[in-house]
Amino acid sequence: ARHFDLLTRGWPAAALTRLLDAGEDDARHGAWLRADPAHIRPDINGARLLGIGRNLGIEQADIDALLPALRPIFGDAGFLLDAPHPERWYLRLPREARLPAFAAPDEALGDDVFDHIPRGDDARRWRALESEVQITLHNHPHNAARLAAGKVPVNALWFWGGGVLPDAVSSLAPTVYSDDPAVLGAARLSKLQAMPLPAFRDAEGDALVDLRGQR
Repeated sequence: ARHFDLLTRGWPAAALTRLLDAGEDDARHGAWLRADPAHIRPDINGARLLGIGRNLGIEQADIDALLPALRPIFGDAGFLLDAPHPERWYLRLPREARLPAFAAPDEALGDDVFDHIPRGDDARRWRALESEVQITLHNHPHNAARLAAGKVPVNALWFWGGGVLPDAVSSLAPTVYSDDPAVLGAARLSKLQAMPLPAFRDAEGDALVDLRGQR
């Protein structure tokens, strides 16, 4: 077994998870950026990213309520926002789009968000989009319903993982064991057998094993 660590090689996580969620034909159309639902909480020293995606208990009702309010913000910029999976929201961008450096959620969770602001190409534009999104979500009545249900509000989107789908992925091992959607998307692209990580206990033969969460 060998350690399969795609994300630290700078692979485009958004495009790989898009393949998993919507198929390869869809994922080939343009560049992709994850725009995951997030909860940011102000504190005395700034504002902290305290939840994202599955940590927030996102359901289809949240998508149905929030996406119609958010789509015009990105439509004016020429981007399409959608959510084929409740935990994974996407922006479809032109293939030639140049993006600033965005922090992955694992890097930013629990931190002051100002330590992870976008930097580089067109960063000011993306910071402005972030601000407009936060204002729209802060004023959205659906977040009051989430609070009444004992959930935290979705008050931000977290951008990360941008890029285009690779032409191909190859591996000498026939099987991948992982719970990471980006790794599973890469396995599907390379026509490998993808298995949940706990199934590795019964594995035989050569395999790629994603052990990052076991450190």
